[in-house]
Amino acid sequence: MCRRDLLGRWPRAAFAAFLFFTVDIIVMAQELPPWLLRTIEQQAENGDRTESLLEHYERLAERRPCINLLSRRQLEATRLLTLFQVESILDYRRRYGDILSAAELSLVDGFDREQAGYLSRFFSFTSARAPAERDTLSPWRHQVTMRFRRSFSDTAFAASMRYEGSFRQGLSWGLTADQDAGEPLQRGFIPDFVSSYVSWQRPEDGYRRLRLEQCIIGDYAARFGQGLVMWKASPLQILSQPASVARHPSPFRPHTSLSEADYLRGAAALVAFGGWSLTCFASYRAVDARIVGDTAYTATYTDGYHRSETEQARRGAMHEGVAGMYLQHESGHWRVGLSAVAYGYDKSNGVRLREDNRERQYDGLWGNAGVDIYGSWRQFRLFAEMAVDARASPAALAGALWSPFYGCDIAILGRYYSRGYTATHAGAYSSLSYCANQCGVNLLARWSPGRDMTVSASGAYTCHPAPRYGISDPSDAVSFVVAADKTFGRFRTELQVSGKIKARYPGGRREAEQSPLKCRIHAEWNPSPRWKAGIRLMGNLAGHAAFAECIWTSSRGRWEVCGRVTAYNTRDWDSRVYVYERDTPQSFGLVCLHGKGAGAYLLLKYAPAGWLTMYARISESSVHYFTRIFIPG
Repeated sequence: MCRRDLLGRWPRAAFAAFLFFTVDIIVMAQELPPWLLRTIEQQAENGDRTESLLEHYERLAERRPCINLLSRRQLEATRLLTLFQVESILDYRRRYGDILSAAELSLVDGFDREQAGYLSRFFSFTSARAPAERDTLSPWRHQVTMRFRRSFSDTAFAASMRYEGSFRQGLSWGLTADQDAGEPLQRGFIPDFVSSYVSWQRPEDGYRRLRLEQCIIGDYAARFGQGLVMWKASPLQILSQPASVARHPSPFRPHTSLSEADYLRGAAALVAFGGWSLTCFASYRAVDARIVGDTAYTATYTDGYHRSETEQARRGAMHEGVAGMYLQHESGHWRVGLSAVAYGYDKSNGVRLREDNRERQYDGLWGNAGVDIYGSWRQFRLFAEMAVDARASPAALAGALWSPFYGCDIAILGRYYSRGYTATHAGAYSSLSYCANQCGVNLLARWSPGRDMTVSASGAYTCHPAPRYGISDPSDAVSFVVAADKTFGRFRTELQVSGKIKARYPGGRREAEQSPLKCRIHAEWNPSPRWKAGIRLMGNLAGHAAFAECIWTSSRGRWEVCGRVTAYNTRDWDSRVYVYERDTPQSFGLVCLHGKGAGAYLLLKYAPAGWLTMYARISESSVHYFTRIFIPG
């Protein structure tokens, strides 16, 4: 979302808020750790999609798994903890037993009170020895969420609904519907996008013989290895911290997001025997495409918009079939996987060939195969994956994570994706929107010299040996980010500096272009548990922005009010600034500021009871409503 309007429409927004408060709702605040907010804003600056990353943390906060029941791999897969913090939690549990509160977590090595407060939104602290809460309640659970979004500049509104149900620990089902602003209803008053699933998972019972562990029918996402063959999410272009360089596969999971592209539709099953597991899946779903005649496509689309007649004409214009398997063996601290995927469209390829896409085009049946490994040895985590496509074009990546001493994590990731490697469903780390035509290395380090200070640094070198979209010559780039957080009693300060140097090689001649350094300064003050105030300056001389924010919480925590005022001035589109704003769940509060202007928003929270919480968000350009109803039985 880009903001350029200076004038607001507060009377209309206030009236909308009044209507909002007549509805009973249950929602959750979007408060994320500072390092994660920096990552989201950096990804947006690189043109990367941030929805999948935000959805991961939102779903984690909804589930709030028990921190005392998670294994080493599961703690690492949350992407919230450093290697040192993971080992500290495991060591504390072995020595002293369960961690029963956020206050106790703050006493564990590698954590302070602020970090424990953030993590309490993503983890629960029930005892692993006590009877689970789900065993004392009704075995049936239902949850319904509804969201409405309306921009004051548009008469149409967007709406979405999600229903999820479960029975005991194994059986679950869900339905998601979404209607973007301006999209007409389909025949039978059906929303533009509808997704559903039914899933079953075997409870943990220690049974080691041949068994069906999990199965699903409907819409789901599959993620294998490190993502070079199958990973249904957009490739990450920014690595947030050392622990994030290694990925942890989840053979398949229900598709519950509003994305209309990154999912499969069909059936999948996981069978296990001892330390072996085999996942098989098949999918067949409609794909948005521009069709020429009745037999060929010239472009595919993943934005999910079907507002105009042109967009309606390409809605589900062709179909794609996908089938594959993932064989995995786990023994001790090591895991090895073998993946294979085959896919194809029911239309022939009519895309116009260019120098930057010629090597990545295919027609008819296509596929990829790969092998991956992940393991831990002493203070190291080692991982790698190698893959080939149907033309035997290779791709490979490898990396290591190291925790040499107290509070320090270091990681390195290297990759080589050949120019012709074609993997439509890959989602490994990449500097482009696809995994091809690049090689590079990333270095990351994070050090906490004390409980009140953290220093992090990252550097990346990327080379594109062949032309790519918009650049007709070979090119490379070097970038770096250095950040420091320091707490002085009730004050917290943050400083970040980033830079990038890009170069092109027309005719073998190097032409370098250095982007201006960008700086980010943030300060927070907590005069009391009820008040918090913050201010931030970011950007450079070409484009900069600043905001001031204040948060007030009532003594009993029933009321919370957050207000922010932002001003910005950028020279052009290239000097735009991205800022993360607190928003309602399922609303990605990342705004793009360009031009010259100002903005503001007000986020209200009211929790009259433990089972009821209400939120309203009003800005100068839009208003959001969100409703969550939880029925335990």
